[in-house]
Amino acid sequence: MSTCPHFGSCGGCSRQDVSYEQQLSDKEAQVRACLAEFSVEEWKPILPSPEQTFYRNKMEYSFGNEVDISIFLGSNDGGRLSGLRSESATVTTSEQPSPLAIINRHTVHVGLHPRKRFALVMPTPECHLLSLASQKIMAIVTAWANEFGVSSFIRKTGAGDLRHLVIREGKNTGERMVKLVAKSSTPQMETLAERLKNSGVPITTFFWSVHDGLSDVAHGGDTKIFWGDSTIRERMGRMIVRVTSSSFLQTNTHAAEKMLEVLKGWMGSPEKIIDLYCGSGTIGLNLAQGHNKLVGVETNSSAIDEARITAQSNGFDHAEFIVGPVEKLITTHPSLAADEKTLVVVDPPRPGLHPSVVDALTNWNVPNLYYVSCNPESLARDLRGLSSRYTIRTVQPMDFFPHTDHMETAVRLERKN
Repeated sequence: MSTCPHFGSCGGCSRQDVSYEQQLSDKEAQVRACLAEFSVEEWKPILPSPEQTFYRNKMEYSFGNEVDISIFLGSNDGGRLSGLRSESATVTTSEQPSPLAIINRHTVHVGLHPRKRFALVMPTPECHLLSLASQKIMAIVTAWANEFGVSSFIRKTGAGDLRHLVIREGKNTGERMVKLVAKSSTPQMETLAERLKNSGVPITTFFWSVHDGLSDVAHGGDTKIFWGDSTIRERMGRMIVRVTSSSFLQTNTHAAEKMLEVLKGWMGSPEKIIDLYCGSGTIGLNLAQGHNKLVGVETNSSAIDEARITAQSNGFDHAEFIVGPVEKLITTHPSLAADEKTLVVVDPPRPGLHPSVVDALTNWNVPNLYYVSCNPESLARDLRGLSSRYTIRTVQPMDFFPHTDHMETAVRLERKN
């Protein structure tokens, strides 16, 4: 059933050995089980992801070395890595390297962490999460690193240069960003830039994020841009969104657009939309019809900057975006005053809503509340508080992450009389 040669060892996907139909059935059953205690007027069947492979628009790969391979070969991996390593290949600088050949000839590789072994990095040259183009980029970077002896960063000692390779793609625009996170001592960066430029892979922008510290994060301080402006554009619903390497954007673009269609289908004619935990504003801006007043709240200031840029560039002049914790602002900020002509949308992180947010929402006189959840367990906890004042009209499970256990759920709540 699995289509990826790394399945079983890589921690990126966990359910490729299960048919997609069964995955959907299991996810829908999980949502139903978590919400079994509630009276739900309408259960919608789970919406599948439009794509089951190459569906992600962003991946953060790590760099590893021969030590990672040797350690992992000592584990019970079913011979998967040893089988890859036994492949023979010769790669010259003038050839387009094949993904599987890279890990045999060289000591540095690009990949993901094995299951439950975050300290290791296993080579995943045929990763099926992002795109075929990303496989070529990984191969080019790996061949360059090993030809010039550019080493991977070792967290225990602080030695080595290469940390992360971040790739973001505009699934609707075709634009592509490549970011290399590495030390300032990294040699031959101009050579890598030239090879990527001449690779035949469309790359809108390539830049080097310099990170000389010890923390293992996929971003640095100073940035050197080789071409482009370190951003790409993506179309999300009816909005053209400016995307940085750290933008808050749903990872599965086409599934997120289906979610927007669901939310739009529920809408009446509110005069004001309050978008709590708004991220970069894509949900609120898509729901607002140009004349609606939109107020978004998000604790991440960079995401709010992006939301403001998106609103301005799309000619939306009725939007206000506020930086700060939702739980503190919801009862104090004058722009968050809500009435019977207000629609509220919440899209919280996995832990769900802060208890004070639940309390405030139950006291607001708003007719409709849309809850977008990435965690059915925290959703159930929050609904226990909200259901005292809201009827659960519709539950719509959605699959944003094929071959994993993760899922999204949209819930339409209506104020009780």
